[in-house]
Amino acid sequence: MKRKAKFFSAFLAVMLLITAFGTTAFADGGNTTLTAKVPCTVTLSIGENGSVTVDGTKYTGDVSFQKDPDTVVAYTITPDSGYKMNSVLYNGENVTSSVSDGVYTAPALTGNVTLTVLFASSSHVHEWEDDYTVDKEPTCTEEGSKSIHCKGCDEVKDVTPIPAKGHTFGEWETVTSPTCTDSGSEKRVCSVCGFTETRNVDPTGHEWADDFTVDKEATCTADGSKSIHCKHCDAVKDSTVISVLGHAWDSGVVIKQATATESGQIKYTCTRCGEVKHVTIPPTSSPKTGDESHIALWIGLMCVSGAALAVLLISSRKRKVRN
Repeated sequence: MKRKAKFFSAFLAVMLLITAFGTTAFADGGNTTLTAKVPCTVTLSIGENGSVTVDGTKYTGDVSFQKDPDTVVAYTITPDSGYKMNSVLYNGENVTSSVSDGVYTAPALTGNVTLTVLFASSSHVHEWEDDYTVDKEPTCTEEGSKSIHCKGCDEVKDVTPIPAKGHTFGEWETVTSPTCTDSGSEKRVCSVCGFTETRNVDPTGHEWADDFTVDKEATCTADGSKSIHCKHCDAVKDSTVISVLGHAWDSGVVIKQATATESGQIKYTCTRCGEVKHVTIPPTSSPKTGDESHIALWIGLMCVSGAALAVLLISSRKRKVRN
């Protein structure tokens, strides 16, 4: 009997655990895991002159109770005599249009919820305020709204949109400076909402210098070049050749004097680049060749031949005269 009593007590303890946690256990590698269902809190905020009934229980004023997750709760809304339902809010959302025959059926519970119900007199005559009340403030980009409110209930009329204010921008600030050929960018920030607006800035274009810049100096043996430069970047235009200069020789220095039989030499130096050239100086007189006695013999023979020729010419003229 004692064994049966112990077994029965253990069985009851397990059943109580299962009931308390709300699910059956499942096996996983020999281990048993129990998952608890956490109740959801339902809060009712009920205005004067009416009540809300849930599962047969009538509630008024502010009250809370708990329900299991996934429970679908139906709220029966009952105004007092001479009153009517004015508005119903579920978690802040207006669901008045979803009430059917005085009953609002909410979605299955997944967490804590709040239901707010307001009532108004069914014989109420609206007493309208003189000025508009802003119901929603406009922002930089979205419209707001205003309306005339009833002094005695939540009814409104003459709902009017309030235009968006538009951004309040500060001064433009440079993000990326433009160059001669590439665009830049600027930004400005709204002081109200922090929105940032950006825009492109066109390239500045080249600003050309007035005069040529020598890019490569001409030398004695090679051409140079010059061009018009941009004042802000490395771009150039109108490139022009500067002609080769040629050497500028000095007056020269005699480095070897010429003689009657040997050539001399003069060295010239370029005053710009230091290039050197040498020029030969011819000998001072023509060199002698052979024996001078031969020259005298030839001169003597030429003189005798000339005299003989003169005698022949004279004899020939005398003969002509006689005849």
